[in-house]
Amino acid sequence: MAKQITDVLIRTHKGYTVKKVSENMDKQISEFEEGFRDGVYAIPRAQKTPRMNIRAMYDYCCKKGIDPLEMTKEEKEQFLVK
Repeated sequence: MAKQITDVLIRTHKGYTVKKVSENMDKQISEFEEGFRDGVYAIPRAQKTPRMNIRAMYDYCCKKGIDPLEMTKEEKEQFLVK
């Protein structure tokens, strides 16, 4: 019996890429994601670490076609949460 292959969309900083995965891998991904029902994959930040609006920064970088590492200090400052 042939294995079934599924397409999975993976978001990148330039859009989306399609990855072909086996039925088994698709099952493993689903099982992993069940542990994060609210969709949050994060660890607590250090108390003094600045808070940043990552989603807005990501959208900004996609719109400008740049990588976050290429941003100037002034560009990054607009995403600080005060």
